[in-house]
Amino acid sequence: MGEGTWLPHLCPRPPGYWNTHLETPGRLTWQPLRQDAIFFLQTSCTATFTAREACAVESAARHHPRRPIQVLLTTPTLNAAHPLLQVVKGVGNIHLSWLDLDQVFSAAPLEEWHRARQWLSAAPDHSKLNHIHNTSIPANQQHPKALPIQATLLPSSGYNKAVMMSDAARLELLRRYGGTYLDLDTITLAPLPSTYAYVARLSDRLISNGVMSFPPGHVLLQARISLRATSTSTARTTSPRLHYLRHPIRRHAVTSKSFLATFSSPSSTART
Repeated sequence: MGEGTWLPHLCPRPPGYWNTHLETPGRLTWQPLRQDAIFFLQTSCTATFTAREACAVESAARHHPRRPIQVLLTTPTLNAAHPLLQVVKGVGNIHLSWLDLDQVFSAAPLEEWHRARQWLSAAPDHSKLNHIHNTSIPANQQHPKALPIQATLLPSSGYNKAVMMSDAARLELLRRYGGTYLDLDTITLAPLPSTYAYVARLSDRLISNGVMSFPPGHVLLQARISLRATSTSTARTTSPRLHYLRHPIRRHAVTSKSFLATFSSPSSTART
């Protein structure tokens, strides 16, 4: 299977379009994450950033000058002349790289899921999400906390391949490499912790995957990815999603309410 053969499936373009871009000198290349990285994913195959996305990336970089900020994009080439892209690239600790899905999903148990392009027919199956709250976390495993973060949650634009791939890739990257993941609509207002695992809270009942930090191989991520792999034989292909949990993760996995993040509508900002 050649390089980037998944691109026409994720982001359809005229025949030969992606082959030309993959052969462009100076195109983006795959770079594995460092464990201390803060990373963002863009899976829409667009060649630049919106103003909101540029602000999200720059704000993370400004508050974490000693941590690498990595933006992984499914497009291998960028519009280098775009002013917002120039601003982002001008910040020293921001690194742009190619989100090569063949590399992201090169290990079991999701390798075959990707190789067979099962994500092409994927749809959310929220009944599977409830299984995570039953995960038993060993005493010697770092427990994920929930963190007070100011953030904006945009209205859902529907469930599609790009959204599903972003959900899957962020979990697999965290599982394999560790680090801190932020959605591209998350504005950072203060430095984030780097010494323990945490997730963000969407409401009293729901946990979001829009802000997450884990060491590599964390048992919660292993459980979610394994659940995805064992569901491939079902008629309905599911996504390895952690976005909406109908029940909280067990009390020993998520700490007290004062540590939970609150998300607000785009017109207002909430504090915990």
